[in-house]
Amino acid sequence: MNSIKLCNSNNCTSCYACVSVCPQKCIQMKKNEEGIFYPEIDENRCIECGACVRSCHQLTDLSVTSAIRTVYAGWAKNPTIRQSSSSGGVFSVIAGYIIRNKGVVYGASFDENLQLKHIEVGSLKYIKLLQGSKYVQSDIAGIFTKIKQELSNGIYVLFTGTPCQVAGLKTYLKKDYDNLVCVDLICHGVPPQRVFNAYLSKIGVKGKCHNFQFRYLKGWGFELSYKGKVLSPKNSYYLKAFTKGFMFIDACYNCKYAKPQRTGDITLADFWNIGEKEPFLYSTDMGVSMILTNTEKGEKLLQTIANDLCLYKRTIEEAVATNHNLTNVSEYPTERTTYLKDSIYMPKRELIKKYGLNPEWKDYIRPLYRKIKLYFVKK
Repeated sequence: MNSIKLCNSNNCTSCYACVSVCPQKCIQMKKNEEGIFYPEIDENRCIECGACVRSCHQLTDLSVTSAIRTVYAGWAKNPTIRQSSSSGGVFSVIAGYIIRNKGVVYGASFDENLQLKHIEVGSLKYIKLLQGSKYVQSDIAGIFTKIKQELSNGIYVLFTGTPCQVAGLKTYLKKDYDNLVCVDLICHGVPPQRVFNAYLSKIGVKGKCHNFQFRYLKGWGFELSYKGKVLSPKNSYYLKAFTKGFMFIDACYNCKYAKPQRTGDITLADFWNIGEKEPFLYSTDMGVSMILTNTEKGEKLLQTIANDLCLYKRTIEEAVATNHNLTNVSEYPTERTTYLKDSIYMPKRELIKKYGLNPEWKDYIRPLYRKIKLYFVKK
């Protein structure tokens, strides 16, 4: 009887650390009926070395978190970078610095079939592939082993992902590297790729485009679009289900990283409602990034690129007040018990009706209001 016990689908975040570290290559990620992945061991090949358990961030505490040092509000000075990003464009400035210093950047990008995967980018012109928020769980298979090899070869590496992905990388590596910078995101939760695939089919987009935007990229807000075409509010129910927390993987509702102790050297997020608690004298129409430096390495990097950013110090209290998931786990709604399966198998109209995802009048007004507001900002 094999004594090795790994995560089940209730707490696995699909970071692939156990798969990557196994010397026997006897662990595979299996998908359950909701589209959630979890590891399964081939007991006939397992030698019970325990490497997988020691590399699992859910089962092993290797002190991968750091407390917030400084809070900034900021954005890229370059207007092109800012307008092509979902908030302030700070990630793109960081990524550009890494690449200019002969490094590589890892982040989430859609492939030609709109499957979200972590990829490596080593050229400035491809940073755009990693820009923008993507409300799907990214496939990170094989990435950790590539990063370890590059770090060992002295290559400068920037890794960006959810806090659990950063934690998985760190427990896999088991030591800090001077040439590794990790950026984590304040995360609400991630839906399985299978749920997003079903959504694309229901709204008639599947197979018709190679990119999809969840955010308004010429200002600050949400707007689902593809190939430059904005989806009508009646086809934007995915975003409503996301914001209501109906479709995250199980582990998200028990996330141990929804706290000010972060896994990354730098944390990035939207600085929602900035100015409500403490005065902020600058326009927020084009989006503002919240930047948390959590380590000396993160603070040093941010100061190195400060000339390319507009940076304003803010308080930790304001950061906590304006980002719920900086201190709170997303709650498990009763709808979650059935939504994932229904979102895959139920017809669109029935799904929208059952879960109250019909558009409201403001969903039709908001895009028009945003365009008018942006017009006057440019004037």
